[in-house]
Amino acid sequence: RRDLPREGYPQEFTPTRTFSLHPDGQEHDTLSRQVTETRMKIRRTLALEPSEHDRPLKMGEFSDRYDGSADFSDFDTFVKAVLRQWEGLLLTGASQAQNRRRVLLLGTYLKGSARSWYDDVVDDPSQSYNAEDLMINLLRRFVTVSSTFKATKDYEEIVYSHDSGVHGLFSEIERLSAKMPASPSEYDK
Repeated sequence: RRDLPREGYPQEFTPTRTFSLHPDGQEHDTLSRQVTETRMKIRRTLALEPSEHDRPLKMGEFSDRYDGSADFSDFDTFVKAVLRQWEGLLLTGASQAQNRRRVLLLGTYLKGSARSWYDDVVDDPSQSYNAEDLMINLLRRFVTVSSTFKATKDYEEIVYSHDSGVHGLFSEIERLSAKMPASPSEYDK
């Protein structure tokens, strides 16, 4: 029974488990792709070492604060905005001092239940965090498995529009397929 697809989802999109993090620390199949891709984005940005000739950009008010939404799209938008901010402020690189600044700034980018979670976690003196792990733990804490299927539903409802044309259609297909729990086959794209 468990192997049968849920109504409306092809077999490869059918979740096999109903929780996002197992007691043994293994990711749910559906969230593991999002965790891996988010971790790669963070590592790519943080690997950039600022040169001594770089000057930080004057950054405006951070407007993409994350409130603990369960939707992966909201979280992904937040991560991209944070990484652009850190890169503009030259908060990249591997030094402990840079990491501490990133951890401190991360709290200012949060609101609501996400901010409460951050305050509880970071204020725990028995723990030491790096910014990458905090962002991944934020994803694990708030993004739900069911929200990853929203991208699948949105993908299935894509329609051609004369306003955006073929390029807009292709861009939307690529954008939503990247957020799906399992990429569609090349045939389905």
